[in-house]
Amino acid sequence: MKQNNYYENLPKTTREKIVDWFKDLKDLSFVRYLRRKVLFRKTLFAGILLSCCVLLVFSGLTSPKRVTFKAEQLETTKSFPNDSGDIELVSQKYSKENGIAVLEFETKDSTSAIKEGIKGDNLEWQLFFPPSVNAKNAEMQVIPLTENKISVVVKNIPENYGVFIVRATNNSPVDKSVDVKFKSYKTYLQEEKGKEEKGKVKKEEQVEDKPAKDNILDFYITLQNDKLIETSIQDQTREEFSLSIFNAEIDYQTSQLTRLKDAIKTLETSTSNDKKSIDNLKKESQYVVGDELTEKQDQIKTLMTSIDNKNSQIETAEKSIKVTNEIIANLQKNIKAVQDGTFQFNAPVRSVSAKID
Repeated sequence: MKQNNYYENLPKTTREKIVDWFKDLKDLSFVRYLRRKVLFRKTLFAGILLSCCVLLVFSGLTSPKRVTFKAEQLETTKSFPNDSGDIELVSQKYSKENGIAVLEFETKDSTSAIKEGIKGDNLEWQLFFPPSVNAKNAEMQVIPLTENKISVVVKNIPENYGVFIVRATNNSPVDKSVDVKFKSYKTYLQEEKGKEEKGKVKKEEQVEDKPAKDNILDFYITLQNDKLIETSIQDQTREEFSLSIFNAEIDYQTSQLTRLKDAIKTLETSTSNDKKSIDNLKKESQYVVGDELTEKQDQIKTLMTSIDNKNSQIETAEKSIKVTNEIIANLQKNIKAVQDGTFQFNAPVRSVSAKID
């Protein structure tokens, strides 16, 4: 009887092809060699695994993004321990191609009776790089802006800097701890004894990565912080950079003026419509009684409350316009001072080598 070879002539499935590939692999001379040489095979596989582990460790150690700092070190909003104020690092940009970083700070003075930023004269700035980084040419320029804003430009940053610290020291006088009450000599001796005991405890518990003084804040600038944006920054003179910042601020404040004026127009139109609605409701109330009259009176009260709220918003907007105009005037004054060379720049801050934990 003739054999039926129909199934043998069918094309092979993907699974059958994979099985055949593994069967062919067994016939390779290198594979047969590995099957015979057990010790060589184990040594080879162990070497491959060890090489993978070494590569992983090496890439982890050399990666600029590996996290080696605590979360509190990388925080961008910090308060001085002596309650003299707050500083927030609102923007941080870094250009690898020319080693420039631009940091924008906003400050809050807690020693002042009014809401204002920390005075530029009361802030002292320092720049620190690790000893392993050659940053002898790095320097920092501090540019005070209007209100509570300060821009810091760091130049000549080494390519593989890892991290650097910008330190702000607040020399504002803190009057919260001032004691004007009479104090006896006995009380004085007791307080001094208590201070000595507390001082001993602090020395034992002091953490190395925290500044010793309570009027110091350290900001860690590193690629390990997701808030540091790598971008292209044009290398400019201090005057050019100041003018670009002032002009950008003027553009923003001008847009705020437009927004506030448009808001006032909208609120005034809405208030006018509410008044028309009240007049209509008063006319309609003359011809109704009972629950319907009560409902219309309630509607009138609601509209009057709405008008009061809108008038309050208009007053707030007008105050904001006044403040914005003052800021623009101050910015224009600063631009003129930079252009004629009378703007007060701080001397550039040179970098210092220090152990950074």
